[in-house]
Amino acid sequence: MNSVVIKPELEQEFKKAMKNGRIVFFSAPCGFGKTTVSKALLKGMKVYTILAGEENFVLPSEKDENWDVLLVDNFQLIEDADEQQELLTLIRNCKNKRFVILSRGVPSGWLAPFQFSGLMQIFNARDLLFDRTATGKYFEMLKMELTAVELTAVHKECWGYPPAISFYAQRFKKGEPYNAATSDYVRRDLYMFFEESV
Repeated sequence: MNSVVIKPELEQEFKKAMKNGRIVFFSAPCGFGKTTVSKALLKGMKVYTILAGEENFVLPSEKDENWDVLLVDNFQLIEDADEQQELLTLIRNCKNKRFVILSRGVPSGWLAPFQFSGLMQIFNARDLLFDRTATGKYFEMLKMELTAVELTAVHKECWGYPPAISFYAQRFKKGEPYNAATSDYVRRDLYMFFEESV
């Protein structure tokens, strides 16, 4: 987990949800780090990963002992009623396993019983945003030294959004200083990011 910055409170809540619940649901638009963060938090566990919308989308067997956690990415693409029912049945029957679901949307109605019963913990975009401390740790990890003023300014301008902070890091790595021109370039980088990702 050393190569990924995760807020301590998020890590603690995730561990608590995995211990006491059955489903952890990450709900946030693209770029918030759902996949990166979840994989880092699940490191060391027996994880079966599936990507919704792919042709080889196949759920694992209930009796398969090679997985303890099912990681479902792009959950918003599961629109087929049979696939939804198959996943729901797996969750209901596998009480000793855990399910981490990543989605650009909100939980589907058929997951509501798990939420109401306290068996599903939902993390949203705000939970995944970097605070100032996490932003500082990110630059430290990259061995970049920012002054306190620069760090505060970058964090405030990015609102803690990971891709924006990453684009600043790329600019700083090239030797560009923190100024209005660099900020304009970062905004352009973000625009191109959204064009390609959304």
